[in-house]
Amino acid sequence: MATPPEHHREIQVGDTTVTIRTIRPTDREIGIDFVKRLSPTAKYLRYHHAIEELATDTLDRFLNPDYPDEMALIAVIRDEDSALTTGTRQIAVARYHRGATPEDAEIAIAVADDWQGRGVGRQLLIDLREFALGVGIRHLVAKVLPQNGQMLALARKLGFQYETADPDDGTVALGKGLPRE
Repeated sequence: MATPPEHHREIQVGDTTVTIRTIRPTDREIGIDFVKRLSPTAKYLRYHHAIEELATDTLDRFLNPDYPDEMALIAVIRDEDSALTTGTRQIAVARYHRGATPEDAEIAIAVADDWQGRGVGRQLLIDLREFALGVGIRHLVAKVLPQNGQMLALARKLGFQYETADPDDGTVALGKGLPRE
């Protein structure tokens, strides 16, 4: 399993500095807290079924992406009032994993309820797209539940278009070709 390259970028969202960076195995505490803080609706829209928390093996896999076939970025903020030992709080995550061919990848994103609609998800996907391009991925797909209006709107803003519907899991697939070099 190859370790993903380090990525670190700060953006300003209102009065808050948001750090977008590569996910790390040491992010377990903030990752668990992030999922716990998501509303039941946000969890359902992201994971496509009701969950309370991530299973340990799923969390381990998410914290250790097998780069270049997988990549994950998180957005964090300083939170001195948090009970977490890190003094930071995760507010979003975006990831890709390669699909059926080396040029295809599926993406997924989750944004904390109180940070939705503020541009953090968009910035994560823009950065994730650059990683995908760098490893030869030329087509991204997002499998989205039709009732996830915010994700559908974000995907369309970023140039994703409807490709297929999956009657088995009730999702629609939105795809975007990436430019060839």
